[in-house]
Amino acid sequence: MDIKKYVDIVILAESRSEKIEQEELSFGRRDLEPVMSEATIKYHYDGLAAKYSERYNKGEGDPRFNYGGAVLHNIFFANLTPPRAANKPEGLSKTVIEERYDSFDKFKQAFEKEFMAAQGSNWIYMDTEGKLHTIHNHEYKKGMKIALLVDAWEHAWALDYQQDKAKNLNNILRIKHWDVVNIRLQGA
Repeated sequence: MDIKKYVDIVILAESRSEKIEQEELSFGRRDLEPVMSEATIKYHYDGLAAKYSERYNKGEGDPRFNYGGAVLHNIFFANLTPPRAANKPEGLSKTVIEERYDSFDKFKQAFEKEFMAAQGSNWIYMDTEGKLHTIHNHEYKKGMKIALLVDAWEHAWALDYQQDKAKNLNNILRIKHWDVVNIRLQGA
């Protein structure tokens, strides 16, 4: 897999003025189980996420909303990898997290606090300096320095976790592709 391709998604999306395409997954639709089911991938990626670029390209609905939805979903799905029991940051992501939060466990606590405080339609991300932010709705702005992104919208996790939002977050960190985060941090 060409990891750089998945990091360049943001740059490519921001340089396009006429069309935005949904990027291909770097994994199979069953590869994220048990963290994210095939049903969730089909519903979230094949259904909802695909519609943002489709509507944007057709000029339907709110163009900023659809553009933001398309770009954010491309960033989100590019930052996923099949689950591993000991999936922890290494390299630059580990350094940034430990400098800002002292440990990965403290980072997870801070991320969970931000994630659980997000009500409704939001995204939570760590920027290239290690700071945590909430993106309301799909309010994506060009130039955001997103290193790690988690979709906090209910459609991203409710099929698999029902109302257990915290369990979703704890599991979603098991499928984060830290090599992609490292490359995004290097490009900061």
